[in-house]
Amino acid sequence: MKSQENNISIQFIGNCGFYLSDSSFSFLVDFPYRSGVYGYMKYDKSVIDSVKPDFCIYTHGHADHFRKKLFKKLNTRLFAPRPVRLRISKKSKISLDELNSLYPDFSVSFFKTPHGFSFKHYSYLIEWNGKRIYISGDTHDKEHLLSLKNLDIAFVNPWLLIDIYEHNQKIDTKKIILCHHTRQDKITATGKKLIILEQNEKYILE
Repeated sequence: MKSQENNISIQFIGNCGFYLSDSSFSFLVDFPYRSGVYGYMKYDKSVIDSVKPDFCIYTHGHADHFRKKLFKKLNTRLFAPRPVRLRISKKSKISLDELNSLYPDFSVSFFKTPHGFSFKHYSYLIEWNGKRIYISGDTHDKEHLLSLKNLDIAFVNPWLLIDIYEHNQKIDTKKIILCHHTRQDKITATGKKLIILEQNEKYILE
């Protein structure tokens, strides 16, 4: 029987917000954010009380990704670009070196990627339990994503994905999870790679 210890549970909360966990620890990506801001996804505030992250990772500080008051309720630490880190206390920050030494078989790499409405924006490559996970955030820079090889799963925003599809390009990944989408986004591609989760739905990465 296949062991489930190394399986990674991925819960989609909304926008680019995800809760990831395995048998050892858990963390949040781009959550908590301000519910419904800019016309993006709302969520039930009870979600904040239901998650117990060991830390949080943020791509940037816009309100549809980060909300300081809600983050403080989690009583945890974060890694994020400098504009986000400047807004919180020293005890609420975690360095990249510290983050990468917390757990076996877990590491985070960040990449400065462009987002036209943000001074600083990071995309991430997470290597965890032998899996390679990419997080695009809000960037429109497809070249960085397309340069990566042997991804297991990529969290990709719709404008990035549409650009890649329209140019008949391919992401070297086993699965793609769409994030930050609205009803107006025209994602016409289908196939076994693309996953569009409902809010609070979970996907298990084995």
